[in-house]
Amino acid sequence: KTTEDALIFVLPKADYFVEYKGTNNVGEAITRYYEGRKGALPDGVTKGQVKVATEGETYTGDVIGYASTADWIGYSSRPKVMVSISKDLKLLERLTILSQQETPGLGARAEEMKAETTLLAELGLETLKKEETLVNAPWFQQRFFDRTVDMLYVIKGKGKGIVAISGATITSDAVTEAAKLAWKNLEEHLTEDGKLKK
Repeated sequence: KTTEDALIFVLPKADYFVEYKGTNNVGEAITRYYEGRKGALPDGVTKGQVKVATEGETYTGDVIGYASTADWIGYSSRPKVMVSISKDLKLLERLTILSQQETPGLGARAEEMKAETTLLAELGLETLKKEETLVNAPWFQQRFFDRTVDMLYVIKGKGKGIVAISGATITSDAVTEAAKLAWKNLEEHLTEDGKLKK
């Protein structure tokens, strides 16, 4: 999945994206942050394109949300996610997995497009959650849509948290922790007036 495809998915209302690079205390680039902007496109930028931020440059359109990436140790890999965060920083709007090498049939189901099937569902005794059928996205990733930060924890049953993939709690935890880290890193790279640091 390309960065642009992931950004278009997590921030579908944005016309284009501005990319900022976060650095650690020795100046090495460690992650990227994005503003989703809506409105007039800058010269030379097409719809859905990523523009790398340059010192002193201003950008057209309004910021409608942010995106950030992070990874976390899973069962057999480090799943890497991209999340979109609302402009007011109160809601994780969408999540997509950029890469993972988890166990096929277990943790790799985090990218499975079909609905999770259980014996109860096949017998008609259990139905899919409404939010898991609304968009063309993997069913597990839809469980992260429109969540507040206090809802980002894994559960094995009913509740407000993220319901784990059956048989893949470690992968479920890894994706959840990566989402929380992406959110936290984004907040740390915002200025007091809500702009990403260049």
